[in-house]
Amino acid sequence: MNSALLLTGCAALLLACDSRVINGDQDLFFDDEDGSSSGGGDDGGYGGSYGHGPATSVSSSASGYTSGSGGTVIHEGEQAFVAIGAGWYHACGIGIDGALTCWGDDDSGQASPPAGAFLQVAGGTWSTCGLRADRTVICWGDPDQSASPHSTFDAIGVAYDGGGCGIEGDEIRCWNHGVETAVPGSYTSLSVGGFHACALRTDGTAHCWGGNAWGQSSPPAGTFVRVAAGNLHTCGLRPGGEIECWGYDAQGQLSPPNGPFTDVYGGADASCGLRVDGSLACWGWDTVTGPPSGAFATMSFGNFHACGLRPGGTVACWGENDRGQSSPP
Repeated sequence: MNSALLLTGCAALLLACDSRVINGDQDLFFDDEDGSSSGGGDDGGYGGSYGHGPATSVSSSASGYTSGSGGTVIHEGEQAFVAIGAGWYHACGIGIDGALTCWGDDDSGQASPPAGAFLQVAGGTWSTCGLRADRTVICWGDPDQSASPHSTFDAIGVAYDGGGCGIEGDEIRCWNHGVETAVPGSYTSLSVGGFHACALRTDGTAHCWGGNAWGQSSPPAGTFVRVAAGNLHTCGLRPGGEIECWGYDAQGQLSPPNGPFTDVYGGADASCGLRVDGSLACWGWDTVTGPPSGAFATMSFGNFHACGLRPGGTVACWGENDRGQSSPP
């Protein structure tokens, strides 16, 4: 899901900023529902994944619609993008020139991006963050959720509360309210969920931290080639192309179809896998489990909507559209 802002305050004064190290699951630097900082929060959105190259983010726009496999209304856009990223009730896309276009809810300014060229965009609840060409991050939207980190990154993900994590080389750092934390270890990929995050170590095993009330931060043994954190669940792509999920299962989030798959994406109460032919197979909450037919390069989940980037650069979105979040340009 999620977000971004201007580098001010301690972000501009690196030596004045606190810096902490995440020790296991108890010191996650995301907020709980009550606004306190801890590792126990279990509600929220999904900010994006990174692995095998710069991550992509989602955008949407509507100029026609059809019905998805689950009877879901599909909105097919016409504008070309190179990356997309969906937030709670909005989505953004990066154009061929690197400029951002956003649509959907803009009550907090989360769909009003700054000018400039971007490599990635990640949506939060009421905020959005963008990764610039110089690898710095700028966030915008709700002032309580859009404090930008001061580090540089190769890719980022944003959580429900506007905090997030980024990866640079094999190092991960997380931020919230102007304070950054380091995650010990060496990693190759990262995915940020509602109030937890997961990453793949260099040996292919998964490490998760943050909220774990439903076991979403307790990955199974073995190796993965991709990991995707949702709200209260997580899914991982095994080397053989099968998907395994863990955590909360009230909506069938832990029951993926048989593969093989080439990628996996986590949402609030649903997940999707990208098949070898480029088609999407989704499971869990039925609002977003009826993706459009045809091939996709990647996709991104919002709250009760999702958007996918076609190989040709256009965007298709599906799910709820009460705020225009599923209507890409």
